[in-house]
Amino acid sequence: MNKKELKKSGASDLSLYMAEVIEDLKREGKYPAVHTYISTLHSFAAFSGGCEVKMPMRYVFTPGRLKEYETGCWCSVN
Repeated sequence: MNKKELKKSGASDLSLYMAEVIEDLKREGKYPAVHTYISTLHSFAAFSGGCEVKMPMRYVFTPGRLKEYETGCWCSVN
């Protein structure tokens, strides 16, 4: 899958999209950001009840869902 196809699929799969962003950050040598993105992905996946977050981003990033995530115990970066 080329980069354009992967980014397009990211519109419906947060895990795939974030994996691509993480790879871009690694290539750029931005390792602190890599750690933050990986930790956030793991935290949000746990909050969502699974290993991967396979839902359209328009459902991931709603004010209600983000507020629920923010006020829970899921926000610690390891």
